[in-house]
Amino acid sequence: MPRGRMMERLRHLSSLQDEATETRKAEWPGRLDRVLVDQIEDRVPVGRSHRHAPEIDGVVRLDRGIVREWATAEYTGVFGPDLEAAVLDPQRGTPDAERRTS
Repeated sequence: MPRGRMMERLRHLSSLQDEATETRKAEWPGRLDRVLVDQIEDRVPVGRSHRHAPEIDGVVRLDRGIVREWATAEYTGVFGPDLEAAVLDPQRGTPDAERRTS
């Protein structure tokens, strides 16, 4: 098979998988989870929960966090294979608006 055709098929299958993953994760906003912050990417903390393998399942983009620390977060959005979440204030168990804007 010509390389161009092979790459076209790969892109098509990848887009189908992303759509299926996004549909499956559409119910996640509002759920709470523990997330390990792995790195800072473009000034955004990026992590994963115990059920995520970043190379396969995508990542969790957080509004704040410190690398190598766990955070309790509420999922707020789904973008393809990735999730977005707001870190909760550990004392109140609610999103900490003051700290998210700093």
